[in-house]
Amino acid sequence: MLSRRREWTKLSAEERAQVDFAFRDRCRTEEELGQGPCRIDYLRGRDRIQVFPKLSPTGEMLPAPILSEDVFREPL
Repeated sequence: MLSRRREWTKLSAEERAQVDFAFRDRCRTEEELGQGPCRIDYLRGRDRIQVFPKLSPTGEMLPAPILSEDVFREPL
């Protein structure tokens, strides 16, 4: 999915440089380069997302949602 302008403008100059580097490193063709950065480039080369637990207003950790096994299956 292509990046949105408002996401780009929220980044610092250093973060923009890191996203741009990840974008150029990922692209293999001129066509890909012409499309501009995608949301995956915001991970800056990392292949995992860090998920933070939700906290209640008092700071207590809320229970995690229960996920079905379908979430972990590879798409066909």
